[in-house]
Amino acid sequence: ELNQVIFSDNGINFLTAHGSKGLEFEYVFFIGCDRNTWDKKGRNYGFSYPDTLTGSPDDDIAQKEEARRLFYVGITRAKQCLNISYSRKDKKAKDQEASQFVGEILAETHLQVTYPEVSSEDMVGFLATQFSEADRPQVELLDKNYINQLLQNYTLSVTHLNNFLDCPLRFYFQCLIRVPSGKSPAATFGQAVHWALNRAFRKLKDNNNEFISTEDFMKEFRWYMYRNRDSFTKTDFKLRVDYGEKILPLYYEKNVSEWNKIAVTERTIKNIEVAGVPIKGNLDKIEFNGKQVTVVDYKTGKLSNAKDKLAPPTNEKPNGGDYWRQAVFYKILIDNDRTNDWEVINTVFEFVEPVKEEYYKENFVISPADVVTVTEQITSIYQKILNHDFNTGCGKKECDWCHFVKSNFKQIGGVMEIEEIEGE
Repeated sequence: ELNQVIFSDNGINFLTAHGSKGLEFEYVFFIGCDRNTWDKKGRNYGFSYPDTLTGSPDDDIAQKEEARRLFYVGITRAKQCLNISYSRKDKKAKDQEASQFVGEILAETHLQVTYPEVSSEDMVGFLATQFSEADRPQVELLDKNYINQLLQNYTLSVTHLNNFLDCPLRFYFQCLIRVPSGKSPAATFGQAVHWALNRAFRKLKDNNNEFISTEDFMKEFRWYMYRNRDSFTKTDFKLRVDYGEKILPLYYEKNVSEWNKIAVTERTIKNIEVAGVPIKGNLDKIEFNGKQVTVVDYKTGKLSNAKDKLAPPTNEKPNGGDYWRQAVFYKILIDNDRTNDWEVINTVFEFVEPVKEEYYKENFVISPADVVTVTEQITSIYQKILNHDFNTGCGKKECDWCHFVKSNFKQIGGVMEIEEIEGE
């Protein structure tokens, strides 16, 4: 029933070339086939590698061949009709060229390039959509009884809290009805790092309370990567493994002599109630000094992308950043765990990726005011969830879920509907 609501065989499917592998469709519109998208060095990875990993000619050739194979996957998904297109200008109104793969197709066939013109009526419709971009889109929720069933025995996590505060539609689709999504290369890389770190601590008791060697640590990382290599393209997998080989030994050797060995890793805490709200959490590591504890969370993303997430509340952003909230949430979680008498003194975020060969840590000492703020967020959002108050988006221009709802669900009271009424 759920699939019938959010997916239809008779509808339009938006897919990446990689995600279309093994699928076929009667009609395929292959968009974005420009030089910048397909021919640019390092395309398709979503992040930048050091020059030492991508500088050789062999790597350039391998990337080009990998892109050619992926392009071939895209053009062979059509049963009856294939339309290959690209925009003649980019977002900055600069001229764009077709991908070299398009040129190769034209050189080997008698196909001709056409330059269709968009009608003024279609342009009015498009501009009206852009005009209403800031509107907060709404979606008709699934059956109320079904949602109530999903919310039976619901427990709030910091991930769900962060997602709701970012966009209620994100919570609805990702956390509640759980729309399926493909494996993320970045997430799998992060999971491999977490796996190796967890194994290093778990093996203390079998290794005379000594940490495993750097070589054994890297074996754990590689084991997880190879076990989950289906999350990557062939080239991406090699580059991610090489990148791990570059940054992880230095990170491990720098910290291994300083880590507190009195610690538990990958600890799940649940069945906790705060102000009448059930909460839970999965913690990377808890370090002990008697009954006082430090919560440690590993971050595998770039520090430069985390600045806003680490920020406490301000007048402009009263909710604070996701990582700040996570630190406070973990203190609330542990301090209210009646099965232990631990007290959180601070939370530390360890960034695995170096900045100019320096490894960064962010230490949060949580104040009583911080606890009050996040507790209020917990109670407020939990009540909104119980009230099914998640059918309206955030309206931010960069929000993928707001774009998704605007594109796939009829909006009431939009600009186009007003135009039709005025024209009557």
